[in-house]
Amino acid sequence: MKDVQKYVGLDVSKNAIAVSIADPGRSEPRFHGTIQNKPEEIRKLMKKLGNPENLLVCYEAGSTGYGIYRLLLSMDIECMVVAPSLIPKRSGDRVKTDKRIEVQIHEEALQSEHAPVIQALQTLRGVAEVTAVTLVAEIGQFSRFSNPRQLMSYAGLVPKEYSSGSSRWQGSITKTGNSQIRRSIVEVCWSYRHRPSLKGELLKRQEGQNKEAKRIAWNAQHRLHMKYHRISAKGKGGKIAVVAVARELLGFIWAIGCAIEDKQISELKVS
Repeated sequence: MKDVQKYVGLDVSKNAIAVSIADPGRSEPRFHGTIQNKPEEIRKLMKKLGNPENLLVCYEAGSTGYGIYRLLLSMDIECMVVAPSLIPKRSGDRVKTDKRIEVQIHEEALQSEHAPVIQALQTLRGVAEVTAVTLVAEIGQFSRFSNPRQLMSYAGLVPKEYSSGSSRWQGSITKTGNSQIRRSIVEVCWSYRHRPSLKGELLKRQEGQNKEAKRIAWNAQHRLHMKYHRISAKGKGGKIAVVAVARELLGFIWAIGCAIEDKQISELKVS
């Protein structure tokens, strides 16, 4: 039997797939993120995880059928579809799978090596725990992007450019980058229609958080709120305004991520 370096568990639903990964040995599995249940998204995930011969994937048989199984086999990735009745359960263990995924996400947000960045990102309006974990899982190290525009391009949120002679104009966004980041960010940005404020869940998320992250998040509220309404005033409200806000929000996300990573590096040097 070949040496399996990564065990990949998929929690498959009609529209989305939650992904967890375990390494050989007794280490606990870790939540990797959530992707759309689309062949192109599954292919992208598997290429990101490593060589096909070093992956072993499993998921529970259900109403979604064996499409994923056949797709993975075509990629030379070993996959097992497990019957629900054969999955071991402890006596009295009836917690729904979705609740377990929520627990894993919460543990990742509090205990993983990326926890400081995940917590700091939640100082931003609209960016709660699941969104913050998804962003960190998809982006990895923020400082690998030398400027925020590179991150915007990575997410497919920069506009297409056209030129003819001395003329240049911009079109719709490219949509050629990371769709998971793009979708999460666009959804968040509807909240910037509202006036800047610190209350409710956002105020709770900001308690005890990094001062620089809170400063950046407060600036983001003012700037993005104004941007949304400035674009809307030109008759380009709705989705166009939100996408423009999403592009700029990634700049604030990049700034917070890099600030926390720099702080972590400085603390390591001191210790």
